[in-house]
Amino acid sequence: MSTENKIKEALARVEKGGAAKYHQKNAETGKLFARERIARLVDPGSFVEDAALANVGDPELPADGVITGTATVAGRRVALMANDSTVKAGSWGRRTVEKILRIQESAQDARLPSSTSSTAPGRASPTRSRCSRAAAAPGASSTTRSR
Repeated sequence: MSTENKIKEALARVEKGGAAKYHQKNAETGKLFARERIARLVDPGSFVEDAALANVGDPELPADGVITGTATVAGRRVALMANDSTVKAGSWGRRTVEKILRIQESAQDARLPSSTSSTAPGRASPTRSRCSRAAAAPGASSTTRSR
């Protein structure tokens, strides 16, 4: 298989998110898949994902459980982050934090507003706490949280 085909196959797997049973559980509770939340928010065809292949070597961690990138919303460019609750119930791993900090830094450098979408249950996480403190540092981009 060519490298190009391997990348396409990996991206297709990542775009599906977690296992079907987790998608069904979300549907039963009225939660939208992270990619669907993004699609409903942004202008059609404008989303450009960043680091989709993060942690691609682990088949249970597509995109390491968080989708980050830029898009336009009503014609204005914005930075986005959406936790994927179909991957490890939306918990954060090492690559998740790196991706979040990277999109926040990109937003700050480009002076873009940013938005965060999460359907995770909000349980405490030492990793999440460290990332939140870093995001709250002076000069960090503003981020909103929605459920």
